[in-house]
Amino acid sequence: MKQLIQISLLIFSFTCANYGQQHSQPGIKFDTLIHDFGLLEKGSNASCSFIFVNRAESPVIITNVKSSCGCTVPEWPKEPVLPGGSGSIQIRYNTQITGTFQKTIYIYSSQNSQPIVLTIKGSVKKKERKRKAK
Repeated sequence: MKQLIQISLLIFSFTCANYGQQHSQPGIKFDTLIHDFGLLEKGSNASCSFIFVNRAESPVIITNVKSSCGCTVPEWPKEPVLPGGSGSIQIRYNTQITGTFQKTIYIYSSQNSQPIVLTIKGSVKKKERKRKAK
């Protein structure tokens, strides 16, 4: 029983320390880092938004956004985001390419020393042809 309590306290301590590190660091913080499109039809619209908040004490500028592939097109705010303000990164994926995909998007900003990595994933299938009734 004593070991169980010690293990529980140890796990709780690591969890609190990790939470504090993640949430006390200045810079931009995203609601989520992964978007799963699921199953898409070829030629359909595949776009999503990654919402972020500026937790720094000064304005943050997104200096660059790069995708791992030309089939993924990012759009981002060019103006500074004030402290406490929010913004979004828009991502469009080319659904003319069939098959399973997983793409990464790298966010570079004036507040974060390392790029923030976003991921989109899903699968694109060919359009099903309607059969003619006989």
